[in-house]
Amino acid sequence: MALLDPRGVVGGAIAGGLCETDIGTTTAVIGGRARKFFEQAAAHYGKPGQLYAFEPRVAEAIFRDYFLASKPSLLLALNTRIAGLEVADGVITRATLANGSALTARVFVDASYEGFLLPMAGVDFTWGREGAAAFGERDAGVLPPSNPAWTPARPYVAQHQLGPPVREPLFPNGSIVPFITPPPPAPLGGAENATMQAYAFRTTLTTDAGNMLQPWPRPDGYDPASFELVRLAIAQGGLTDFRSVAGLGGALPHEKFDNNNHGYGQFVGLSWPYPAAVAANDWAAQEAVWAAHRAAYLGLFYFLATDPRLPPGFANGSRAVGLPLDEYNATGHFPGALYVRECLRLQGDYVFTQHEFEGGIDHADSVAMGAYSVDIMHHSRYVNASGWVVEEGGIQAPSFLNKTVPPFQVPYRALVAKRGQGKNLLVPVALSSSHIGFNAVRLEPTWMPLGESAGVAAAQLAKNGTAGATVQDLDTVALAQRLRALGQVLKL
Repeated sequence: MALLDPRGVVGGAIAGGLCETDIGTTTAVIGGRARKFFEQAAAHYGKPGQLYAFEPRVAEAIFRDYFLASKPSLLLALNTRIAGLEVADGVITRATLANGSALTARVFVDASYEGFLLPMAGVDFTWGREGAAAFGERDAGVLPPSNPAWTPARPYVAQHQLGPPVREPLFPNGSIVPFITPPPPAPLGGAENATMQAYAFRTTLTTDAGNMLQPWPRPDGYDPASFELVRLAIAQGGLTDFRSVAGLGGALPHEKFDNNNHGYGQFVGLSWPYPAAVAANDWAAQEAVWAAHRAAYLGLFYFLATDPRLPPGFANGSRAVGLPLDEYNATGHFPGALYVRECLRLQGDYVFTQHEFEGGIDHADSVAMGAYSVDIMHHSRYVNASGWVVEEGGIQAPSFLNKTVPPFQVPYRALVAKRGQGKNLLVPVALSSSHIGFNAVRLEPTWMPLGESAGVAAAQLAKNGTAGATVQDLDTVALAQRLRALGQVLKL
């Protein structure tokens, strides 16, 4: 058994800064190995039960201990990526690694956020947004923009996920400032795959002066003009302090914070090239997107700390917040994992849609449960006809805001490709779903049980499957029995 990670982060986004964990309406849906993880996080801090806010280094240590100590037969290959697959009659027969070596396996599990193996395996996949008519989903397709007439006097910090309060964001020479995108390339309710919701680095911040990198590092290629939109918002909104723009985020132990999208931490548009780069297996283009995000986040913090045009509260306040010296030592105390919220999505014979998580559909082949609703970041940030910056594509559905979404099941069918394709491939993360359906599932406490279920399914097929058996033919009754024995929650 081998576990490969192309970036070298054991634990994905949870070990890379996503440490104030969203849990939806109830934690009762979290079972199995995922529940044990959150119990171990609590035990580390001497707390009972489960803990859903913890330090990144603690999360990575728990994952490393599990994979290295508890699974001695596991080959953990970090900074290792699959460059290509050989496929015969829908069966992956061989994987070629970027270093030139190769491996074979009875079953492959693509647990990446990106869906790296989907194009290589020759299975049907998609990305972007379906139109409202595709599956009859209420919230599908291009959406109306947010707050098209937002006044500059309205403080940004009082809002959540909304655009900067600036009008006519232009440089003196008439050119448009960075991080403004074109309008959506489709009408309301229409389909499009040219845009993608914003990605993020879940930057960990600290207010502990004894554990703080200071001064803020200047990223390579820094240009203050990149943050002209932020400067305009500060000037027009009357903001006076570093934290009013940078935010702190969700509180973690030891004076640390999960910055997430607090403040101006959404660089809309930088994610747009990424799905096509993954679909084309273009690693250099993927690396460029990661580098652009890193430069934007570090550049924003440096801009707020040093730009002489800003009120003095920014430079003064920046000295009380910094990157933690005891986190991310290999990547300059900045996260090594980009939070890829969505990329490629499998398209199997079954597709998980908005109807599944809102309709309380009972699935006999349930392999995990969720209790969240649609949570989508903005896709576009553009200037409307009146000259105001507006944002489009983000959804925090009423059921999310009101915390009324009922727990829902995710069926095994969503993890497999169409019959005849991907006969030995399981996809628990970039699973078969619509854009709206995916963004109800895309929660770490949902993905973790899905990953465990995929691992158990792979083991059952590898050990018990007859010659020619496929993932589509797996005995889901036997799978469910084993999952329940492991403490998985398949139904409430």
